Order: sequence, then C-alpha cells, then structure tokens
Amino acid sequence: HFQDLIQDVSTDCSWLAVSRNMISVDGWTLLHSGWLPSHEDSIEPWIKSFGQFTTRGDVRICYQQVYLHAAFEGGGVQRVLTLPTELACVRGTCRAGFPSPDAFEPIDIAYFDGDVNTPRPDSYSFWGNPLMDNWNEMHSWGGGRFVVRKNQIHAGRRYETCGGHEDNSQLGIYGRVWVRPGTCTPTEDDLPKEPAPVVVTVYRTANDVSQASTTVTCRFLSAGEIASLSLHADSDLEDLKAQLSDIIQLPAWRIKLVSPSGTLLDNLADLSVDD
Repeated sequence: HFQDLIQDVSTDCSWLAVSRNMISVDGWTLLHSGWLPSHEDSIEPWIKSFGQFTTRGDVRICYQQVYLHAAFEGGGVQRVLTLPTELACVRGTCRAGFPSPDAFEPIDIAYFDGDVNTPRPDSYSFWGNPLMDNWNEMHSWGGGRFVVRKNQIHAGRRYETCGGHEDNSQLGIYGRVWVRPGTCTPTEDDLPKEPAPVVVTVYRTANDVSQASTTVTCRFLSAGEIASLSLHADSDLEDLKAQLSDIIQLPAWRIKLVSPSGTLLDNLADLSVDD
C-alpha cells in the first residue's frame, strides 16, 4: 500500500530517483551541487536535502543540454547549453583510450534572468582529473572560472580579483549543474523547480495535548489512512513530519500538514478530538 502511495506521489510531482543515487526533477538530472557553509540557511530546503556532491566523469548518462546555475553577491550564472551531439556519459565518452573533447562548443545558449555580470564564452572546456572533473571544473571560462566543489563555488569569477577562495560570497554562494536529453530551447518554466508538496490531513483521534500523549491519524488525498501515531504531549509538527517521512519515504520538507477543514496546520493543539 505504501509503495503504491509513494509511486503516486513520485508521478504527481515529477520526482524520480534514478540509478547511482542520482536525482532527476522535471526531466533534469542533477550532476553537481555545492554552496558556502556560511550561506547554508539561504539554500532551498529541497536542494539542501541532496547534500553537496559532484558526479564522476565516467558515470553513464545520456544528455545534450547542460543547465549551469550559480550565484555570487552581485551576479550569477543561469544558462542552458545545447551541445552538438548527445553524450553517453558525464564527461563525454566513456570508452577506454578515447579521451573526452577538450572543449564543447554549444550550438545554442539560452540565458535567463539570473545570468548577470559573468563571462559568456563560446566554448566550454574541462580541467583536472579526467574521472573526477567535468562540468564542475571549468577554468578557461572567458576570464573567469566555473567551479562547483563542496564548500567552495566559483560562479564565473576569479578568486585572484575578488578576495580569495575561502568562504568568499563575492566568488560564489552556490553552484549547480543539471543535464537532460533533447535540443528544444527551454523557457523559465522548463527549468528544474521544487516539487509540489505532499498534503497530509491530520485528525486527532484521542487524548489531549496537555496529557501524556495524543493520538493522530494521517491521511493522504484519496489513498486513505497512512498512519495512526501516538505522540508525546510536547511533540510538535516537525516531530510528526519526521515520523511521516520515515513511513512514506519522502523528505520531511515536502510534507504539508493540514487540518480536516483543509487549513494549514500551525500547531497540534489546534486540533480537537472531535476533528
């Protein structure tokens, strides 16, 4: 029953976990993601839930478009590159003895509102370890660099000219690289976005929150009851979300709790046993 529920949620929200623990949203697969620890509170919860990571260059995935998204104080990178041919793995080719191209020259580049005050090169080249480095390490970038590492971002800038590379928001705050197949020029609506919340209705079926415990029943849309939980009197909504997250195998930030009347639930004390 729960697996059917999870599948319904995945389909409704365009959310799909693919092989090798890679994540796909709205048809885009996230290859690299990082941010400055000092700005972690500003990172969207759904992005932060994946953690900081980079993907090896020899991982097999077919794609022809690359979405580069990064920001620094005063500007950023937000563009989609359409490549001449579809690639078979992250770095280009996975066959032994056949190195990846030194540079990719996109046949089309779509720029979006967040692409401000950064270089716009005609070709994009990788740097460093051929297995580990790819779209996360571009050091010849029209006078700047595009780098996504754990705790360090270069959002099209050079650390030599903007204050160094240690915890420097002038250099970069966050950086991400997404890829997908196809060649259609994307619009803003086509870019990966936060999946819709999973709405769970909560009924309090026994006791009072002032007692030692209270029992709540949770239902998801038309799927019926998904859990009947006994909570401590001092439990809050985050505790309830954490328990539901384990049951339906989705991150807690995606769960939206509502009362039987359909209003957003602010506090468990707002529920009466009659609800």
